[in-house]
Amino acid sequence: MSSSIHKTVLLEETMQNLNLRPNMTLLDATINGGGHSAEAVERLSGKISVVGLDQDSLALERAKNRINPFQPQKLNLIEANFRNMGKVAGELSLKTADAIIFDLGLSSDQLEQSGRGFSFEREEPLLMTFSDHPTDPAKTADAIVNRASEEELVGIFKEYGEEPRARRYASAIVVARARKRIETAKELAEIILNAAGGKGRRHPATKVFQALRMAANQELESLEEALPQAFSLLSPNGRLLVISFHSGEDRIVKNFMRGKAAGGEALLINKKPITPGREEVLANPRSRSAKLRVLQKAN
Repeated sequence: MSSSIHKTVLLEETMQNLNLRPNMTLLDATINGGGHSAEAVERLSGKISVVGLDQDSLALERAKNRINPFQPQKLNLIEANFRNMGKVAGELSLKTADAIIFDLGLSSDQLEQSGRGFSFEREEPLLMTFSDHPTDPAKTADAIVNRASEEELVGIFKEYGEEPRARRYASAIVVARARKRIETAKELAEIILNAAGGKGRRHPATKVFQALRMAANQELESLEEALPQAFSLLSPNGRLLVISFHSGEDRIVKNFMRGKAAGGEALLINKKPITPGREEVLANPRSRSAKLRVLQKAN
């Protein structure tokens, strides 16, 4: 697969809301392939400094290759979880950023090329970690699938996957792993498929895989930790943009932003989330659940 597979979601809407201006500093908390940042650098003819975070070193390499041709004033790419944003900013002596972007969830590149078990069509190890060299074996999809109790699995599938058949799928996993350890993504997908009684319009393992990925990477917890750090780093009138794909993520973002606006610390740029137009959804079905929220820090 080509590395150009990933389509940047809500690109034009993001650019319109970044409040782009020469010599600004952009902090891209989930830089991945660098789509949003590269577009910002190109539009400002390189007159912008970019700090990009990602847990995946391969994604950082893609971002570097994509952004560098547009010659940003300064480019710092750091392998880190955005929940450690404040620490990274301190190490870089970054006092403020004029705009901060979060583009949450899984990229097409990671789904197709990571080799870490994000796709239920591949014989890949059950890692599902955003980091390409996870250090804690207890924080992987393998550990959850093979060690969590049935009740814990039900809770994970309901909270992170909003899966109505959570009980049925958790039970099937517990029965299957009693016979043999579940080792690959394809193996897990087959267990779910058999428990569902066949494919519907969408593969029955879709929400289970989403739930396992979100649990393994502690995505909701990381977001809750990162948003206050991002807000404190914003310069006066700086903007925080968050693109989410999951109702739990969007709820966290909405409540955080409304709280800041209610306290007079910031202004909500959009009362309702910005969603992709019909053309984008047709061109990139993955974008259908995307929601962009924008907050501007008070002067």
